[in-house]
Amino acid sequence: MKRLLILLTGFCLLVWNTGQAQDYLQLGNDCFDRGDYEGAKRNYSVQKIQANAAGMDEKIELADKCFSILTIANFLFSEKEYQKAKEKYEELLDLNPKDPNAAMQKGLCDDAIRRNNAIKEGYLQKANDYYRNGDYQNAIVNFNLYKSIEPPGQYVDDMLKKAEDCQQILGVAKFLVEKGDYENAANEYYRIQLINPSDAYARNQYDYCKSN
Repeated sequence: MKRLLILLTGFCLLVWNTGQAQDYLQLGNDCFDRGDYEGAKRNYSVQKIQANAAGMDEKIELADKCFSILTIANFLFSEKEYQKAKEKYEELLDLNPKDPNAAMQKGLCDDAIRRNNAIKEGYLQKANDYYRNGDYQNAIVNFNLYKSIEPPGQYVDDMLKKAEDCQQILGVAKFLVEKGDYENAANEYYRIQLINPSDAYARNQYDYCKSN
């Protein structure tokens, strides 16, 4: 009778421990699904210790990987690197499609990218308009504002260089006109026209200098 009681007590303890271990596994899965990777790792670790359960190392490793990706994605988002952050959130969602925070953050990245593109294109349009009209100072400002949002391609770098060159030449031309050196001033305005044929002001000033 005593031996039977001991066996029953041992069996109950085994069942209770198994139930507890199963609870930690479920807790770990719940944490993982909602994107709490540190919580998932803690519960999987307890499950592993209590039940010596197979597969826990893989779950712990996956939680670690997801946490690492999430940390990088959040940092990129805080630095306004929205495209790179979006790619990291997508990588995370490939590993855990249920992560609500990653899905939400990816959506915020999409919104920020669309907003920045609209602002950026506005700056580019203004810069091109200012450049065509010979307002090189404002053209330079808007080309640089465009570049501040996202690294541009070769076109913007080339246009910025042209605007800066024309602005510098324009300063020299105006100085020469003030000094009454119309011949050399005409040469400088002509240089501007070679760079930017649409500059009506440089064309008019060239004609003016040539007539003096």
